[in-house]
This record gives sequence, structure tokens and C-alpha cells, in this order.
Amino acid sequence: MQKYRVVLLQDTEKANIELKTLFDSTDDFEVVGMSTDGNTGLELVRRLKPDYLVTELILTGIDGLFVLDKIKEENLAVKPIVLSAFSREEIITRATKKGASYFMVKPYNFDILLERMLEVKEDKAVTLRTRGALDEKISKIFINVGIPPHIKGYGYLREGVKMAVDNPDIINNITKKLYPMIGEKY
Repeated sequence: MQKYRVVLLQDTEKANIELKTLFDSTDDFEVVGMSTDGNTGLELVRRLKPDYLVTELILTGIDGLFVLDKIKEENLAVKPIVLSAFSREEIITRATKKGASYFMVKPYNFDILLERMLEVKEDKAVTLRTRGALDEKISKIFINVGIPPHIKGYGYLREGVKMAVDNPDIINNITKKLYPMIGEKY
């Protein structure tokens, strides 16, 4: 079985090594290159033609957003996945508009990262046959990230995720569209 090829472009060598160790423990992925420098990372993508680039936004040389711009501009056949400590909505929106296939905020769950990478590779959104399956999947994700079902607002959060699955573009308009839609429902 052929493994998916990954280039790591994280802000520290330690982060690259930790991620490489995790990817090396899987059956589906192999790390073919890594760097902490944006210029070097971009060259690795051009030369090695990986399936994925797992990048941070803060890098030496050029930043992750510029790397995303170049990948898009040069039409490189790689799926960029952003792992970043930045969680501001406008940064996430900018990264996705620049071509990030997925954005995950640090700290992250590696198993969920792998699942999202496989979904992205197949060029499909989360497609679930029934609402029951979607509810179950959302519950599992919430449990994995430490959101207990008894907290106030759990139902609102679940509904927001369902709305985003049905209409992925709503992620770019959380405060102007998603929140009002949840408010109307409840």
C-alpha cells in the first residue's frame, strides 16, 4: 500500500520531530521532508511533490500565509493543512481563502488530524448518511476535545456544527450568519 507523502513545516524543530514521530507510527502516511523555514518548506513542496503540507503560520524566512499564496499561485498539487496556535476567526478565514484545505488550532488531537487529512484527500466534506450518524460523530469529537454534554450551550454548539456541515461557507461568516441562525432556531 502506498503511503501519503507529507512535508512538515512547523515553527520549531521539536514540533517537526514530534509530528514526524506520530506520522511514522501510522500505516497511511510518511514524512518526506521537514523544515522550520518557509522558503525551504516551499522548495521541499516543489521538489518532493507531497500529498500534504502540514504547516504553521509563524515560520522563519517567509510565513505560512505567504507559503499558501505561493502554493495557490503556482498551482502545486498539495493539500495544505494548517496547525497553528492562532485561533482568531480572521486569521483562519485568511488561511482558508489562501488555499488551506483544513485549519486546526493547537493543541490538537492527532487522531482527528489524521481523519481530517483523509477526508481532505478524498476531496469530500464530511458526508454522513443520517442525522443520527452526524450527531454521534459530533458527540465523539466533542468528547475527544474535552467538551462535556452537560455544559450550558452544548446544544447550540452541536447545532452550529450541523449547520456548518450543511453549508461549509458559513464558517467564513460565523458572527454575521451562523450565530443569528442558531439564535433563530432557539
